[in-house]
Amino acid sequence: MRSSIRKLFKEIVGIAPGEYFIQSRINVAKAMLLENRGSIKEIAIEFGFTDPFAFSKQFKKQVGVSPIEFKRKW
Repeated sequence: MRSSIRKLFKEIVGIAPGEYFIQSRINVAKAMLLENRGSIKEIAIEFGFTDPFAFSKQFKKQVGVSPIEFKRKW
């Protein structure tokens, strides 16, 4: 049943539920960075990452630039 739900989700949304969840968190983190609502460390902790480095790695994987670069460019 669980795999059926995941499969259906992926068919409808286009990506797996776990990837969707990560993208959603990163999108909110991007908004927080742009609005200067906390440091990278604070944002990382708020979104459940073990440390800022894990957050930065996932952020760069999703966005293409580090959180610091993102904040500078936009």
